[in-house]
Amino acid sequence: MTRLHAFFVGTSLASAAAWIRAVPHSSRGLHAHMGCSGTSGGVGGAAKAELLRGLARSLCAGEFAVDSRSTCAALRLGDSQLGDEGAASIADGLQCAPKLHNLHLHRNAIGDAGAAALGRALEANSALRVLELYSNAVGDAGAAALAEGLQSNGALVHLDLGDNCIGDKGAAALGVALKANRALGALWLYRNAVGDAGAAALAEGLQANSALRGLYLPDNAIGDAGGAALAEGLHHNRGLREVWLVGNNMHSRVTKQLRRIAEEKRIELLL
Repeated sequence: MTRLHAFFVGTSLASAAAWIRAVPHSSRGLHAHMGCSGTSGGVGGAAKAELLRGLARSLCAGEFAVDSRSTCAALRLGDSQLGDEGAASIADGLQCAPKLHNLHLHRNAIGDAGAAALGRALEANSALRVLELYSNAVGDAGAAALAEGLQSNGALVHLDLGDNCIGDKGAAALGVALKANRALGALWLYRNAVGDAGAAALAEGLQANSALRGLYLPDNAIGDAGGAALAEGLHHNRGLREVWLVGNNMHSRVTKQLRRIAEEKRIELLL
């Protein structure tokens, strides 16, 4: 069987879609391997759907191209106007993708429905290490779905949900996930709407978690109660090495408490 390998880096979805149209996957044993980055380049609905179906087929076939400079297969689709439908198509392939390690979906207008599809994929996937979803429109329901996937996922080590619409309910779900998850090393939640209740829930999760190394919560709405809860969580946690809390609403009494505990635990703290 002849296999045609194509790894698109720095190209547009339009170019990749045109390539897919020229290579029939079902004939002559030809298989496309996509790793796309760039903007949508004016791809219409039909062309984009065709591209995404091709990506899903390649992901599920386990024949994804690997950049010769790296040992990790990476699919980079930031700024590609995927939306929830596109995220769901990628999630379909992700459920049976044995070789994809890094998935970048930032700035794609992905909301709760797309995040829910990705959360379901995490339950089945055992290869993905990095998932970047920053600067989308993921809210509490989407965060909860991702958290549910994390509870049974033992592979993902980096989850970036910064600059979304996640509030206390979404943070609470992620806190529950931290109690069960033993793989995630970095959780990014900067520029969301996490308040005291969400911070307290995350802190509770930290007390039962020893895998997380970095928790990033700048520019949220965490006040003194949430800060005090996080201080308690840090006190009982045995894995964290870095915590960012700059841009919240804590007073000096609480920040002093956090600094004292961080120093005792040798945690790098940014306030």
